[in-house]
Amino acid sequence: MHLLEKETTAGLANGGKSMPRLRTGHPRARRLLVVAGIALSAVLMLQTAANAHDVTANGPYDCGPFHLTLCSRGGVTRIHTEVTACDLYADGRGAFTLYWLYNGFQGRVRDGNGSASGCGDSIVTGTDNPVWYIQSCIDGGSPAIYCGAKIPA
Repeated sequence: MHLLEKETTAGLANGGKSMPRLRTGHPRARRLLVVAGIALSAVLMLQTAANAHDVTANGPYDCGPFHLTLCSRGGVTRIHTEVTACDLYADGRGAFTLYWLYNGFQGRVRDGNGSASGCGDSIVTGTDNPVWYIQSCIDGGSPAIYCGAKIPA
């Protein structure tokens, strides 16, 4: 069978010229393809929605003997309402995450226990005014702070 077939010229209203038409295949196969396409689209949409709100920002690579080790990590979770801050290196400098809300408000969340197990976290807003940007930082000694890139949440 060919993908394109020609109709016979007998009884055509277009002056006897034949027109190519596309073969559509078996109806059950078409239904199966449509159902598979819809199912795949649904799975991709759910996976994207589930992962869309958890964002991680690396802080500066300014720790260790050669200042090449990652110092801190920050994040936003819970549908852009909770901010986290993790101190990754025991050097006496504190880690925090700067955040900016949709309305322009800026704040910070600290990792209160230093590089010990566990991170600092706080629900800082509601879903009506979500966290818009985050930036992971460390204290470099007054007044200096060192930060990684400011990224969209």
